[in-house]
Amino acid sequence: MTYSIKYWTTKEDNFLTNNPKMLAKKIGKKLKRTQGAVAQRRKTLGIAKARSNPTKIGPAVVKPKIEAATPVVPVYTYEGKHNIATFNKLGWFTRTLLGVRAA
Repeated sequence: MTYSIKYWTTKEDNFLTNNPKMLAKKIGKKLKRTQGAVAQRRKTLGIAKARSNPTKIGPAVVKPKIEAATPVVPVYTYEGKHNIATFNKLGWFTRTLLGVRAA
């Protein structure tokens, strides 16, 4: 199966640039291109995408601001001959023989 490449002309690019609010489906019919091809060309040219479903204007809804949860990181400490404090998970040897516990 062979495909023929249909390059975009300057006239077609100008049409896309001059009609940024027109739906890709309508532009595709007019230029004899697929909706996906029109959308990709708009992206290439940096033209804003038109919405297929315009948003309804209604009362403003204020979303509550969600505070970012601070992750809980365990801190392991050892107070003996040397003072050790680390965020790394400790191995069996360190926990058992040296007596290091989570703080």
